[in-house]
Amino acid sequence: MIAAMRREEVDRIPVPQTFWRGDPDEQRFRWDGLKDEITWMRKYGFDPYISIPLPQTWNREIDQKSWVEKDPDEPYPILCAEWSSPRGRLTAKIRKSDDYPHGRIPLFDDFNTPRFTKPLICNGEDLLTLVRMDPYGTPEGDDLENWRQQSKERRYLAEAEGLALSSYGGTALDYMIWSALADQAIMLVLDYPQETAAFLEYLNAHTERMLALCIEAGADFVLRRGWYDSADFWGPEQFTAFAAPFISRTVAMSHDAGLPCCYYMCTGVEPLLDEIADLNFDCLVGVEPTATGQDLTRIVDRLGGRKAFWTGVSAPLHIGMGTTDQVRQAVRDAHALFGKKGFLLAAVPSIRRHWPWENVEAMMDEHARIERED
Repeated sequence: MIAAMRREEVDRIPVPQTFWRGDPDEQRFRWDGLKDEITWMRKYGFDPYISIPLPQTWNREIDQKSWVEKDPDEPYPILCAEWSSPRGRLTAKIRKSDDYPHGRIPLFDDFNTPRFTKPLICNGEDLLTLVRMDPYGTPEGDDLENWRQQSKERRYLAEAEGLALSSYGGTALDYMIWSALADQAIMLVLDYPQETAAFLEYLNAHTERMLALCIEAGADFVLRRGWYDSADFWGPEQFTAFAAPFISRTVAMSHDAGLPCCYYMCTGVEPLLDEIADLNFDCLVGVEPTATGQDLTRIVDRLGGRKAFWTGVSAPLHIGMGTTDQVRQAVRDAHALFGKKGFLLAAVPSIRRHWPWENVEAMMDEHARIERED
């Protein structure tokens, strides 16, 4: 995997596949610990890797209260949260739909955004209030030692199994989308650029401190998230101002430690190709090959000489909705486009439990056939 990320010669193309486990009723992708997951992945020909979780910290000065309200005009109960400290107060309210996975509202989460009735962030002052409250603090004492022990155990397992060890590298504009309804988040950035910059600086500086600990613990590569950095939400000007500087800092930290840095963006890539080309990360992860009219050939033509690609098959369109013949053709197309240099095959963004398993088997069988013939 590491050699492929660096566009070095490889003896085979790795297949590091992600499986969606957000469904609380999910059973197919439930494993009894990391070793069981590794065994299951290898059984089907996938290349597992192990993640070091960032240290979990919380400023003990902040008190979080939760309660539920009922609104006769709403189909679901309204789950409410208040975060308060001597430095400030923030609140949020969401519709607690049947598929909402949390008992309390986390500060930032994908599941919050479409359910907000009262967003976490409503204006520029809210952005600065979060910075003043400093919700994440610094890991210390038993919390830090327990995290170090967990990371050490994962490092030992990775070494024993011959696997790469990853670290999360943070995100930028995803925080804005997690803070409000998407259209409101876009207006927050446009209306309050200085406050947005301070908000993102605080959150990224915290992640960088945690990333330094993960690098020290033995991470082999860094994976930075850019799901909502894309042109689905922002133009090149906003990407350049509010995402690119933080991506560059993560890349610099990774490269200073001798590690490759991967960057995840699924759709909305093509309008930002010039800006992405200027960034020095090593591998572009999760680029959707087909949906939304995206064209991998154009993306590779612009970036392929400088970056590796971790993609190849559309999980929703090929695995979820396609036939086995269409899946096999998608695998053949990916091999023909990328060759053996700088290519990690995956169905992106992830495989869901209710999709036809025969399509997953077709993907892996076709990949294995091409590898044998090469």
